[in-house]
Amino acid sequence: MRKIFAGFGFLILIVSLAGPVLHSEETLKKEKVISEEYYDLLFDKNKVGKVRLESYISKFRGSEVYVIEEEMNAVFLRGGTEMKTYSKSRTLSNMKDLSPIGYWYEASEGGVKRTLMGLVSKDKKSIEINIDIGGTKTTKKLELPPNTIFSNAFEYYIRRNLNPGFVKKLPLIMEADADVVEGLTQSEKFEPIDLCPNSVYKTTTTVAGIKNIELRDASGWPVCVILPTMNAIFIRVDKKKADEGFTPVDIFEQSLIKPDKPIKSINRLEKLTLKLTFSSIEVPPILEDEYQKILKKEGKSVVLEIRRIRPDMDKKVPFPVKDEKFKKYIEPTRYEQSTSEQIMELAQKFAGEETDTVEVAIKVSNQVGGFIKGASLSKGYLSALEVYEQKVGDCTEYSVLTSALLKSLGIPTRLVMGLVYVDGKFGFHSWLDYWADGWFSVDPTLNEESVNPTHIRLWTGIGEPSELRGASTSALNFLNKVKIEILDAEYK
Repeated sequence: MRKIFAGFGFLILIVSLAGPVLHSEETLKKEKVISEEYYDLLFDKNKVGKVRLESYISKFRGSEVYVIEEEMNAVFLRGGTEMKTYSKSRTLSNMKDLSPIGYWYEASEGGVKRTLMGLVSKDKKSIEINIDIGGTKTTKKLELPPNTIFSNAFEYYIRRNLNPGFVKKLPLIMEADADVVEGLTQSEKFEPIDLCPNSVYKTTTTVAGIKNIELRDASGWPVCVILPTMNAIFIRVDKKKADEGFTPVDIFEQSLIKPDKPIKSINRLEKLTLKLTFSSIEVPPILEDEYQKILKKEGKSVVLEIRRIRPDMDKKVPFPVKDEKFKKYIEPTRYEQSTSEQIMELAQKFAGEETDTVEVAIKVSNQVGGFIKGASLSKGYLSALEVYEQKVGDCTEYSVLTSALLKSLGIPTRLVMGLVYVDGKFGFHSWLDYWADGWFSVDPTLNEESVNPTHIRLWTGIGEPSELRGASTSALNFLNKVKIEILDAEYK
């Protein structure tokens, strides 16, 4: 049985997705420990994880460096299946200004190991990163704007400069994502609260669109770190408390949304009108495109119309697409290795002698449905090659593999994250669009050649961490924050 709703690997990545000398304990001796902190991670008031954060002075290539180590363990449930996540990072920075020298990052999500290592160039203008995802190795070079620091060094930068009214914006290296993003923080005085005693400063920090609220004591150390969009909080504790067991939460079940009335005859449904009412402070951005449009906005409610778009099967559209404007949607990405030998061979096998884009897209989508043999909610967000090798996954894996196969044939694709109605409830889901003189959708998980109008689109993009953060943000904006009413349904 196929797992319909999206896994939360891409959500969990935002909590945490060179040379071997960077992770060699022998070459990074702790000459002076600066700090060691422990935090409990609470999700919906349940402890689901812990974090250890340590900084110390060491020597690297004969010079003193500032080292920051961060280690996180968390356990979630998805549909009753336990999902363990683990990550550890080590960054080396200049003692004086925290400018980056190099780093190592390791994570395991659902048993899939990811390792990234990078060293900054001698001119300090770029960093070359070696990436290994489940045995699939790639490299990536990042250009570094002036004043770039590591994202975990941003916390220490804030502590060094903390005062009421302090505001700073810096480019940050996202260690897990191999990307550079903007980080912004601003501080103010704060009255302590029971949950976070001794807090006298409040800093609001936004990194890659994700907002954290840090409540700090007089020394600048965080007492609590709040993630409003996830209903999650990190609370500083001692080591003994941090080492206590977890009580994992089933975030899959919590994410399901039951509308005010059932939707019937999905296969014949051509247009759906919904009313979304949000309990969040602000109404999140709603995607508008060929498939859905906003009919009305009033207060915290949005009326949304979604229609089914069927391709013209009589209109033949050849591939590969050579237009430069679609380059972004054809090139391989971190999670869609469309130029790998295995993916290219499988794409040719599935496509056969077919020359029409629509026919090939439908054919490949249907074939992926049979290629993936097992369902798995214990996996994170697998790449196309990992799906190829393991043949397991949920809707994100169906979509990523289909997308990579079509890209390898020269057909532009974009991934879609959103909600879909199944068994009386809306849940997070993934599918994809392909270009055939217009964007058309297929859903390889539900085996739909033209997706039904219960597919609410929250995000479209490609399989790069920098873009997938947008998917995560969009999903988090809807998590436990929306009521769905069915206003109208039109049938064929």
